[in-house]
This record gives sequence, structure tokens and C-alpha cells, in this order.
Amino acid sequence: MKKQHIYLNDWLDIHPYSKVQPSDYYFVELANRLYDVVDDGVPEDSRKDLGLYAAAYLEDIISGLGLWNAFVEGHRRLYGRELPFYALGTDYESGYVNVEDLRFIVWNTCQKGMKRGLYLDPLSEEVKVHADKFYGILDEAYEDAPENSLLENFFAGFDGEKDAQMKLA
Repeated sequence: MKKQHIYLNDWLDIHPYSKVQPSDYYFVELANRLYDVVDDGVPEDSRKDLGLYAAAYLEDIISGLGLWNAFVEGHRRLYGRELPFYALGTDYESGYVNVEDLRFIVWNTCQKGMKRGLYLDPLSEEVKVHADKFYGILDEAYEDAPENSLLENFFAGFDGEKDAQMKLA
């Protein structure tokens, strides 16, 4: 068994709730599988973030939260294309795992983790390789990944101002 690098608390830190959901265990394990395929040369914090954010991307798709689709639709409205940097292939399908989405997630996560003043080319081979590795894992996991029922329709309504602030923070 491989060493765990991403823990349940890491997963909960990127979620809008603190009570563990049954699906959280699956996604923490998935995040660790993703972490394990990231090159050793990537800094530890970025490796963890890559595993977390790629797993959360799949959770968003499976659970119907809609954050990723909102980003893609917003970008299309503003700029006339779905994603920055990446043209969509003919097999791109909204609501499913797409390598173009993962390329953006990998680039964005790594770029945010870099020292100020450094720039990672979004079209670099490094970004493509990691996105392709993630795609293989997430495409396979798509069929088995559990829904997080708490996230379904999460933004559909608010129970008062405090709930709205918590959900939108």
C-alpha cells in the first residue's frame, strides 16, 4: 500500500461543509492516486493541490454541483470560447471528464503554486503529460465514483443570510 499524502481534512478544507460525507473517503483515495502519478519534481504543495483539485473536478461532475460548468459557460460568454489556451477536441463533451479541462486545471494549479514572477507555459509538455495521466485515472473512475448528495443542488437555495454567506464564501 502506498503512503497516504492527502488526508480527509485536506479534502474537507476545499469543501463548503465540515461534516464528513460517505463519498469523501472515495475521493480522498482518488486524490492520493492522482498525487502518486505527479512527477517528483513538482513541489509537494502543488502535488497535493493537483490531486485534490482533479478529484474535486470529478466530484463536481458526478454530483452535479456545476462549478466547472459555470466556469466554462462564463468563459464562453466573456471570451467566445470554453477554456483559456485550449481548443476543444471533437470528442469534448460537457458533463464528462475531458482532457482539455484537466490541462487547464493542471496549468492553473501549478501556475498558482509557482514563485512570483515565474510562468508556466500552458501548452508545455509537462502540463499535457500530467493531464493525460489524470484523464486515464478519472475516465476510469467516472463509472464508479459516488455522488455526494450534499452537493446536488447545493446552490439551489439558502436557509438565511448565514447559510448564503457560508455557501458563497
